[in-house]
Amino acid sequence: LHGLQVNNNADYRVVIALTANYGLCYMGLLLVGLLAEPIKHSLQLSDLQLGVLTGLSFGIAFTALILPSARVADRWNRRGALFLCGVVFIASTLLTGLARDFYVMLFARILVAGCQAFQYSLSVSLIADALPAERRPLGFSIFTAGTWLALAMGFTLVGYAEKFLGWRGAFYLVTALYVLMLPVVVFMVRDNRRTGTVARPSLSIVFKKLVRKPTFTALVLIACLYGFAVNTTANWTSAFLIRSHEIGRAHV
Repeated sequence: LHGLQVNNNADYRVVIALTANYGLCYMGLLLVGLLAEPIKHSLQLSDLQLGVLTGLSFGIAFTALILPSARVADRWNRRGALFLCGVVFIASTLLTGLARDFYVMLFARILVAGCQAFQYSLSVSLIADALPAERRPLGFSIFTAGTWLALAMGFTLVGYAEKFLGWRGAFYLVTALYVLMLPVVVFMVRDNRRTGTVARPSLSIVFKKLVRKPTFTALVLIACLYGFAVNTTANWTSAFLIRSHEIGRAHV
């Protein structure tokens, strides 16, 4: 960290705080997939209902809210929005653990997915303002790699915790961890918005220019395939290993 702070214009503490924050939120989103089997048996769900909880609920909520969340990041106080979003995440994750039927669980997961959209837009915006242009690739690389590292560590912790606390206790544990972390993240993040004199073009003008670029179209298609592969694998690998190979959930 000492080496990273040589450039006074680059605040990597913000990057690290937002990475930990987003990583724990992403883990909370994918947790239903990891705990699919005990949730299915406890709530007597079908595989179709599990698919709705882990896929459709996330896809619709995230897609519907990602552009509005980016507008919030443009216009509102991002630190305050981050805190509000964190409070909603705490409530919705706790509600997931308390859910006694499919519809309550579905409502809770839609809220979590919506929080994920806001957390992503706010994190990207804050990291972009915390670093000068030439340092942003490194900053976003730290953000991406750190998110997956947090997932790996978190899934291992929750997998063993579920063995002793049950699947509901696993959600309570994630809730408690985030309650402890959120004040630290909000304290570390500063909303120092960069201001420019160049007028910003409208979204429609930007979109028309982007769709004319083959690279943009290719990146969109690749992102869709990546999202499909990552989310389906993350959500169904646990159930596959338990059903087909009788591997324990902690080992999964």
